[in-house]
Amino acid sequence: MATRQRLVAALLLLGACTDPGQPSGATPGRPAFDGQSAYTLVEAQVAFGPRVPGTEGHARQLEWMLERLAVAPVLAADSFEHVTTGGDTLSLVNVLARFAPEEARRILLLAHWDTRPTSDQASDPALRATPVPGANDGASGTAVLLHLAELLAAHRPPLGVDLLLVDGEDYGPGVEDMLLGA
Repeated sequence: MATRQRLVAALLLLGACTDPGQPSGATPGRPAFDGQSAYTLVEAQVAFGPRVPGTEGHARQLEWMLERLAVAPVLAADSFEHVTTGGDTLSLVNVLARFAPEEARRILLLAHWDTRPTSDQASDPALRATPVPGANDGASGTAVLLHLAELLAAHRPPLGVDLLLVDGEDYGPGVEDMLLGA
């Protein structure tokens, strides 16, 4: 369901990138969301391995995202620490890319980019202690936003667009250790 909501939000955003004075249909200069490009961005993230805070995959993902989002007129990374209920100290980073920052009318799209340290809800009990690969949970929403960043850099939107990638959203296993970066 969350993936469907992200797709609807992406399509609405792309529709907002057109000139309302132009007829609908195929319009020269209108950005087109490329599902294959987004899928390639998912594959790149999964290749980093699990993106659990504190792991090499997490650090590599952050560096890669910052490079890709450098096309934004405003790019900010907010680093912070969180101590979990289990006593782990997590170093987390939220990333904000702003397009048309001078516009007062704005839309915010967000996704989390981290992955869970355990697959505690896996149907196979043997997998429950392993990290979540995060192709759909973590990478898919991030891929949509990264591809939108490419489109927004090439086609200035008529309203401000903020893309927020939050960290620590899905650390778990209980609700008290979720939504840490949101």
